[in-house]
Amino acid sequence: MSGAGSAELQPLKAFTDRWRDALASRATFVFHCAEIDPSFDPPQQVADDFVAHFGFTPIGFNWEMLDAAPGASGARSAAVVIADAFARDMVLSKQDWLGEERALNCANEFVAAFRPDRRTVLSNRFDGLWNPISPSTFEWAFVGFDDRKIALLLVMARD
Repeated sequence: MSGAGSAELQPLKAFTDRWRDALASRATFVFHCAEIDPSFDPPQQVADDFVAHFGFTPIGFNWEMLDAAPGASGARSAAVVIADAFARDMVLSKQDWLGEERALNCANEFVAAFRPDRRTVLSNRFDGLWNPISPSTFEWAFVGFDDRKIALLLVMARD
């Protein structure tokens, strides 16, 4: 994780400290965060620039913008999508990974690490299609940011 020492990044450091072992139990866990300056670039460009910095593949407008508003619900809710990603094993989907309750707690903590009035969360799954940023067989990638910080949450597995 980059830049983990600043006070601005402490919620993201707390997130990774709390969830690293659980997420790494069934996948390769990658987490990077950094402070950023406000940008007028489209959110997909912000995400692409950040993932490319760490050697991952930019996917352009194939990032799906999720609803990261406080209390968002439904199929495009950032918390719901992240929870769905981590509730069950990526490879053996009939097996629990975090389970529904823990996955929702994990998702809510990630989303809450960003300022509610400024946060954006994107997923590499767009309209049901997977848009990989790594060479892994299975992955979920999320980029969250606000006007002060950004984070990549990536889990990868092979069959």
